[in-house]
Amino acid sequence: MADADRSNNPSADDKLRAVLQELASGRLLVDEALVQVKRLQPARSANFGASVTTKKSKGGLIIAGLILTLFGGIFGSVGGVFAYKTWRFEKMGHKVDGEVVSMVRDGGKNNGSKPVVKYVVAGKQYEIVGSISSSPPAWKVGEKATVYYNPDDPTDAQLSGFVERWLFPTIFGGIGGVIASVGIVLLFSGIVRKIFGAMSTEALESARFSP
Repeated sequence: MADADRSNNPSADDKLRAVLQELASGRLLVDEALVQVKRLQPARSANFGASVTTKKSKGGLIIAGLILTLFGGIFGSVGGVFAYKTWRFEKMGHKVDGEVVSMVRDGGKNNGSKPVVKYVVAGKQYEIVGSISSSPPAWKVGEKATVYYNPDDPTDAQLSGFVERWLFPTIFGGIGGVIASVGIVLLFSGIVRKIFGAMSTEALESARFSP
């Protein structure tokens, strides 16, 4: 069946081989052979261009996958650092009650405000500014707030609450996970297409030159 299909639809290589055979047997003049070979060149060039395009496409997927996986890993690492710091405060830090004494504006586009919380450790007063600004403010002056602090350095502290403590780890970790997942999919797809493309090309070459 394969031989029948090749005879009905000869490839450019088959046509070139036939021209050379006729030239060698003397049934075809050199000038006539040159004319027929020139007619075959567009088809061979088109096949070559399609092959190059396919290789570029596979290589592009792999490169894009590597870049996205790298960026996703960087974002995920930043989120991991924030998460570790929050976990360290929760497990190893001490907890003390504080009070919101004022609100400070961050000067951003949303014109949000951050709380300034006063807390006392071993009779000494400290202050911490919240890391998240909001508009309208999420805190009110005089409101009570729980503070986690480092017992070795009371100035190293965090406010309680999910937004204050877990917002940055969630954002960076989530974005990093999504980007890395897309990168891994593209990378895997590029590798699979490259492997199966090479296998298909090898199979076609074997079938073309098999007796």
